[in-house]
Amino acid sequence: MSARPVGAIARRPEEIAAERTRAELGLGVEAPIADILATVEDLAAIPVTVAELPNQIAGIYVRRRDQPFIFVNGTHIPVRQRFTLAHELGHHVLGHRQRVDVTQDVFGAPKDPDEVAANYFAGAFLAPRTAVRNWADRHLEHPRDLELVVRAGAFFGVSAPTARIRLERAGVLRKSESSRIAEQIGNQDHYGLLGYLGLSQTHDELARLHAGGELPRLPARMTTAARRAHEAGLIDDDEFAEVLQGRTELSAVTDHE
Repeated sequence: MSARPVGAIARRPEEIAAERTRAELGLGVEAPIADILATVEDLAAIPVTVAELPNQIAGIYVRRRDQPFIFVNGTHIPVRQRFTLAHELGHHVLGHRQRVDVTQDVFGAPKDPDEVAANYFAGAFLAPRTAVRNWADRHLEHPRDLELVVRAGAFFGVSAPTARIRLERAGVLRKSESSRIAEQIGNQDHYGLLGYLGLSQTHDELARLHAGGELPRLPARMTTAARRAHEAGLIDDDEFAEVLQGRTELSAVTDHE
């Protein structure tokens, strides 16, 4: 069977919110996001710290003086970091309380309705269904199988599980096809398929940081504020070094802005 759309599933409110957010940020809904880190920091104006966190923690969403901040576990593979960052953005857009997200909430089967909502937001933000259908229209020669899912994941910079869900919700995969592919993914049949097909994941800033081991990566506004505070004599050399190494509380820097 070809990848021709077969009938989309009704949009959830979180998906609508994700598409609205993309529109507000000037991204549209017809293409993947080239660099999610730059998108969140520069367009959504939310400082992002990429740091070495305990493996069981995927990300953190906090607020200080009504300013949101996001932390992402930089030790996770980039495809997971992208989804985590979109997930934390979802918490912000959907008006959720601040929280520490464990990996099960982001990549597993969470029971908390807010975590479920943030996951739907993240999937639609990274791979909106219009873009997914447009991509499928360009791949009509491919059968609706695991290879199609892996190809879609590589294009949108998402994991195979996320790509499968987005293809199903866009109406590219039938429920029966999606269930069969989910079983294959559960058996890890997709591992190695990316390289076998000669594909690669998105080479964005998160991938570059991960490859270079450049952690922590602090928000540009934080390092700029620290540099200004240092130049003004508000913090000494040791305090400035601690900021750059991610060992200082957020308030210690933002208080000088």
